[in-house]
Parts: sequence; structure tokens; C-alpha cells
Amino acid sequence: MLALTFDVSALWTLIGKLHPVLVHFPVALITVAGLLEAWAWKKGENPSREGMICLRIGALAAIASAISGWSFAAGHDPDDTLFLHRWGGIALAVIATGVTALSRGGYPPKAYRPLVILLAPAVGFVGHLGGELSWGKGYLQNAVLAVFTESEEAPRDPATDDADAIDLSALTENERHFVTTVWPIFRDSCIECHGERKQKGDLRLDRRADALSAEGAIIPGDPQSSDVVFLIESDFEEERMPPAEEGPPLPRAQTEAIRKWIQDGADWPDVPLPAAPAVGGIFERFFPVAHAEEPAADPTPEELFRTVVAPAFEKNCVRCHGEKKQKGGLRLDRPDDLFDETRDEPLIVRGKPADSMLHFRISVPADDLDIMPPEGEPLTKREIDAVERWIAGGAPWPGATASEGSARKDPTEPAADAERRELAMLLYATAIAPMLERRCNSCHGEQRQRGRFRVDDRASLGRRVKAGRPDQSELLARVILPPEHDDHMPARGAPLTALEQRAIRAWILAGAPFPPAELTPERGMTGSDDGRR
Repeated sequence: MLALTFDVSALWTLIGKLHPVLVHFPVALITVAGLLEAWAWKKGENPSREGMICLRIGALAAIASAISGWSFAAGHDPDDTLFLHRWGGIALAVIATGVTALSRGGYPPKAYRPLVILLAPAVGFVGHLGGELSWGKGYLQNAVLAVFTESEEAPRDPATDDADAIDLSALTENERHFVTTVWPIFRDSCIECHGERKQKGDLRLDRRADALSAEGAIIPGDPQSSDVVFLIESDFEEERMPPAEEGPPLPRAQTEAIRKWIQDGADWPDVPLPAAPAVGGIFERFFPVAHAEEPAADPTPEELFRTVVAPAFEKNCVRCHGEKKQKGGLRLDRPDDLFDETRDEPLIVRGKPADSMLHFRISVPADDLDIMPPEGEPLTKREIDAVERWIAGGAPWPGATASEGSARKDPTEPAADAERRELAMLLYATAIAPMLERRCNSCHGEQRQRGRFRVDDRASLGRRVKAGRPDQSELLARVILPPEHDDHMPARGAPLTALEQRAIRAWILAGAPFPPAELTPERGMTGSDDGRR
């Protein structure tokens, strides 16, 4: 029996989904009002009564459209188009409402007519910006030019619906990794905004030539300096890709797959790539329906883990069994708990799905009390089958050191941690401290301590960071804000460069260690590590 509830947040989302329907009413009605007024003006007649009616209804529709549009495109967009479309629509609704007020009584002032006529092209321009958000910048200009000129656009990389058309045996290991693992991530999570229709940030990831030639986006052999890796791994929603409004962050297994591909040379073979599933009609475009999708080829257990199993854990399990919450003392974001054979009922028995409690709990009927996850949608048949095949194939967890089914720590880890800490101290001494001295000391130094904060005092600086947690560190949060934000730092001069921001993030991630005072070149550096939380 269907239980009826009322969810305010779901209602707000529904209002946003109505934006593509509502937005056409003000465009049509205000345009008609402008045309009627221009015609009446040409004939020397009084302001059109029909135009007044159209304008009044159009103003109401513009208000409804602006409200629904705010919900539909909530969040941050990397370019100015969304900003202009959003605030242009709000301004248009306010002006149209004001002009409507001038028509009260049936005898509007002289300013009424020219304002109504000017509103028509204004609403057309705002609508055009909305079209660019949906269909990409220059969609109308390109269509017009295509009528009169030959297109010089580079051919799109070939795609195929038949995975068997790709001869994987003829590819190098890194090329196979791209085709079977990295390309599906790009296709499903990136191409919507960085493909043929849209190129946000002037980046295309559906063509080899564009993806590998974009400055700083993908640097073969250097994932740490590649903007693609930096953005998909960012801890801050303002800069993370995909944007928060487009969906959750990429699972760790997917970001590691992209990082590995770039580290090994970012090889992009000249072969037909598996095409995306066909998009449905207009209803499915704005009210998406989940479709089952079978793997394009017979993947290895490692590939199954990266492409299906890890994303399924990330989507369905880690919110209750992850870093922040461990219901039943269990974590599914690391292998230690999964492969713990000291449990009475082991979660995973390598090679034996039928003996693995994890497989049992996700496979029982949806109304069973033992079903996992207990809330929300159960795992799909594709995900359950992938988990079963992954366990049957030995349940490999790429990147983990495991022995006899139990993940064990690498004995070299303490030495590696010490080396990482030493490098972080060196990074602070040679890059971060001089940058803070140069960019921040004038407002947050010995002479002037705005907000009671000093960058030349370790205790004060330490209170603005949380060791190991860049996402909870005020110092980094303030410098990555958009320059126009009131809380952006530094308040004067140019923002910190992407490299400087990365340096601060890497230092905090490594524990934010301070080196011996004699190694730091800043003036008057005082205090100790005690101020850092």
C-alpha cells in the first residue's frame, strides 16, 4: 500500500523541474505584448489593451519562471552564463511587474510604450542564455553559420554501440584501461557539460585532440598537476566536478582509475569508443528514469570493482558504513572490515559468494527485514550480479595489500608517513610561508591583526587549519572562494593561484606540520604546533 507523505524539499525540486515548461510563457507573452504595442504606435493609436493583458500575464509568468529557475539551477556554475541567465530573468520579472503597474487605470504614461517594446528583445536575450545552458554556447550562431558556410569542426572521435567492435587485444594495457574504465566515467559523468553540445570552461572530453590539448587539463604522466584530477578530488563543493547539483562526487575508485590512466601516460587509442545509452524523449530528459545497463565487455574482477562495485558501495552503503558513521562497527570504504575473517559471519569469503554475508544481505527480497540498504532503493540486479562476480573472482581491492582474505598494512607505511611529513614541512618552509608573508602579512601580521589572526604566529595559524582535513580548514576555505565573495581572502590584490591553493591543501592533508623555526623565512614567526587542532 502506498504511504502518502509531504516532503518540502521534494516539492522545491519539483518546482525546479517545471522551469523548462514555465519559461516559455513569459517569452511568448512579453514578446507579443511588445509587438502589439509597436504596431499600435506605428498606427498612431493608444496603447493596446490586448498588449496590456499579455504583459500582465507575462509578468506573473516571469515571476513563476524566476522562482522555478532558481531551484532548477541551484548551485555553482563555472562560467557566467548561468549567472547572467538567472539574474537577467529576475531583473526582467521585476521590470515587467513595474511596467505593468504603469498601465493601471488604462491610461499609462508616455514611458510605458517604449519600455514594453524594449522588454521584447530583453526577454529574447535572457531566453537565449537559457538555450546556451541547455545546448551549449554558440548553438544558434553555429546553426546560422552552418546554413551559409562549410563546417570546419574536427570530426568527433568514433563511437560504437557494439563493444565487440573494439579489438582490446591490439591495445596497450593503459589504452585498454582507458577504453574499459576511464572512458565510461567521462561518458557518463562529464560529457553532458564537456561534450559536443556544451563545452563548459572551453573543455571537451569526448574528443582526444581537445581533451589532451586543453592547457593544464590532462598532463600525461603528471596527475598531480592535471586540473581534471584536482577538480574531481576537491573537498569543496564550490570547485568540485561534477558540480554538486549534477550529482554526487565520483567514487574514490573512479578518481583513482583516472589518476592511474594519466600517471601511465594518458594513452587515448584511435578506436571506436563505447557509445552512451540512447537518451529518451523530453519527459526522460527532465524526469530521468534509471535504466539497467550491462557491461560493454566481459570485465575482469578488478574492472568490475572500479566500474560497478565501488560506485555501488559509495552510493548505497558508505553513508551508514563509512568514515563519518559506522553502523554495527562496520566500514565499507576500506577493505579491513570487509575481509575480516574473525567475524562470526564473514562479510566476504573470497571465491564464495554463497558464503558471503554481504552478498546475502543485498540479494534478499526488498521486503525482507535483512535487506541492505534498509532505506531507499535496493541495489539493482546489475549491481548485485557484479558483486557476486567480483567475490567469485577473488574480490580484489585495487590498491590494498591483502593476504589470505584479510587486508594488512604495508610494513613500509610508517616510513612513508614520516617521509610525507618531512616533505610537507619542506613545502611549508619553501612555498607556503613565503606566500603567506607576501600576500597576507600586511593585514594579518605583527603590526595589524585583522580578525585577531596572524599568519606569522603558528598558534594563530594553526587554529585556522584542521590537520588532515582540508575540507574543514578555514584557511583553505577562504582562499578558494570566488573573488567577489565577501569572505574571500586575500581581500586585496589577485587571488591565490591554483598552484598556491594546491600547496596549502597538500600541506593540510599531510597533517599541516610546521618545520623547525629556523627553516621558515617569515619574519617574527613565533609559537609552536600546539594551536593546531
